[in-house]
Amino acid sequence: MKTLVLALCFMAVFEGILPLVAPAKWKQAVKTAADLPDAVLVRIAAVLVAGGLAAVWLITLYWNCLLYTSP
Repeated sequence: MKTLVLALCFMAVFEGILPLVAPAKWKQAVKTAADLPDAVLVRIAAVLVAGGLAAVWLITLYWNCLLYTSP
């Protein structure tokens, strides 16, 4: 549970960086995304979710490999 809460907090930090440093570009990106068809947004979201899950899985495998190998 602690890890999930930390992940959500980091997500909030990362989501807030672009509007903080470049609000005009962020607005333009949101307007552009709003104009995309729903099917395109669904595909983009699916790729992001799959990529994120794959990254978590690979990092977990790597850390477990480091953890359980003896020097």
